[in-house]
Amino acid sequence: MTPEAIQLVRESWSQVEATRLDLAHTFYRHLFIIAPATRNLFNQVPPAVQDEKFADMLGEIVRVLDRPHQLLPEVTLLGRRHMQYGVTAADYAPVGDALLLALEEKLGDRFTPRMHAAWREAYQLLAHVMVRHAIRSED
Repeated sequence: MTPEAIQLVRESWSQVEATRLDLAHTFYRHLFIIAPATRNLFNQVPPAVQDEKFADMLGEIVRVLDRPHQLLPEVTLLGRRHMQYGVTAADYAPVGDALLLALEEKLGDRFTPRMHAAWREAYQLLAHVMVRHAIRSED
């Protein structure tokens, strides 16, 4: 990612960070509309706990987005854990869409096309790493 894209992700995150749990709740609402079958992946964890886990993870990823040496190990483990929960490679696309919809809903007009593109790039990068390492761990 370019420094500008990273800055755009961080700038928009700073605008929603104080209401990060609401963002997480909105994310899951969108996800379960876009991909209803994914709801089954979250049956074991209370929604409030899942919101907090998601928001914390997202904040940590934004924090170290410019430091791949810190980001890669955690994202790799996250991909492996998600595989154990039953997440498939096909599940990542609707998750990215739900994240972008949640950010757009919470930021409104402040969520510029450039911010949208930066978040999409960040998510696609992370999803690619998670899927790649999850598949490798199966071998």
